[in-house]
Amino acid sequence: MNLEQKPNKSILAIFDTEKMNGVTYWRYYIPLKGLIDKGFTISNSPKFATDFPPGTLDGYDAVFFNRFLFDMSHRDLFDCCERDGVKVIVDLDDYYHLPKYHPYYTRYQYRLPIIKENLQRADLVTVSTEYLKQKIKQDLGVDAVVLKNAVDFNEPQFKLNPVIDERIRFGWCGGATHEKDLTILADDIATLHSLSTYRSMYRLVLQGYVNNDVFWRKAAMIFSNYNKAEADNLNVINAASVFNYAQGYNRFDVALAPLVDGEFERCKSELKCIEAATFGLPIIASDVEPYQRAKELLGDGVILVRNKRGAFLKVMQRLMKDRQEVHARGAIAYDAVRKHYNVNDVNELRAEYFNRCLS
Repeated sequence: MNLEQKPNKSILAIFDTEKMNGVTYWRYYIPLKGLIDKGFTISNSPKFATDFPPGTLDGYDAVFFNRFLFDMSHRDLFDCCERDGVKVIVDLDDYYHLPKYHPYYTRYQYRLPIIKENLQRADLVTVSTEYLKQKIKQDLGVDAVVLKNAVDFNEPQFKLNPVIDERIRFGWCGGATHEKDLTILADDIATLHSLSTYRSMYRLVLQGYVNNDVFWRKAAMIFSNYNKAEADNLNVINAASVFNYAQGYNRFDVALAPLVDGEFERCKSELKCIEAATFGLPIIASDVEPYQRAKELLGDGVILVRNKRGAFLKVMQRLMKDRQEVHARGAIAYDAVRKHYNVNDVNELRAEYFNRCLS
């Protein structure tokens, strides 16, 4: 990954391009490479110094990272930056208070005070949503700026190449940290499969599958109703790298975005809706804060439902009977995501905020 160009404002982004995940892709890679065209020099490093003698940060105007760093002292980094006149920009994409049912709850307990201190000491804090901005203002008194997740439509993985199926495919993309969300669908999918009128009309497609993973074994059992004979209604797509996973949306007709209604979840972004809309898919989503925001911008491309038994099912049955509605809503989502979630537009704001911080 070569992000360098002739110097103007120089930023050191601390992340490992060999170990990219969703956070580093959407909050580092996609936005920062776009800043090069706006006069920034972006360098990246997977790790940084364990001590900070004078001159460590020569040539840099700012250090950028997302909430927490491994294998180094945050306080020493901040002290070094203050000594050398280098600004610190900290990004936050999720709420730092994880619910107890979250798989990472325990490991986050020791990170929590570090994340809070990082946000309080930063020269600039960027967040993905207005709700999260208000939350950290309330918690910590920190003023952040909102730079929402947005798509680089020139990235190869966002190319439309739909795979045709005679059945209508309801798709979900995610991983083990979303077990509570996916469970919202369990009763409705079981009911749908029990109805002979619909059984041969649909498939459920789950993307992100990891063989021999406990979460995925459980999900596969639940959504095939524990019966191999019924597994024809369930397709899984293996987990893929952050640079090509989005191609899985080409195997969906309608995206499903269930989400638990909790304080942690309300601080999330509407990324699942953004991804699906990029491929011209309508989205059935939980009527929860991040997807309410998506509804405002994606319009009729998003159908909001309550997290109660039968709510997803009712809309799924309707769409199975009306492919025209599926296509019409998908077209609305496709047009709206390009209007409201283009990374070039968000980077105009990002450049403005960064320049203001570094001036």
